[in-house]
Amino acid sequence: MKKIFCVLILLFLSINNCFADYSGNHGINNLYTTKDGQVSLGFNTQPTNTCNFYGWYIIFDASIAGGKNMLSILLAAKASSKSVNIWYTASTASGTNQNTGCNESSMAKLDGVAIP
Repeated sequence: MKKIFCVLILLFLSINNCFADYSGNHGINNLYTTKDGQVSLGFNTQPTNTCNFYGWYIIFDASIAGGKNMLSILLAAKASSKSVNIWYTASTASGTNQNTGCNESSMAKLDGVAIP
């Protein structure tokens, strides 16, 4: 029974990662954060399957442990002028901007980040 449960957990995790979009080698143009821990990211180029909300393409919650870790990596990359690779859930308003349907709730959600 334990083996079946472990296999199901691993299967779920691998399927979950398959749905994340990936985009590599992005320079960070800007970071914006609110008092409740929401962080918006702008890059030198717009990742695919994102929308453009005043120059920000990706959003995430930095008030949770995983979000704090991602924010630390992003700040280190920005401070050292390094590019980042990102994994994210696609925007629900891909290809739009703040005038044509992009807003904070429709922006792509950050799932992971790495400094290559």
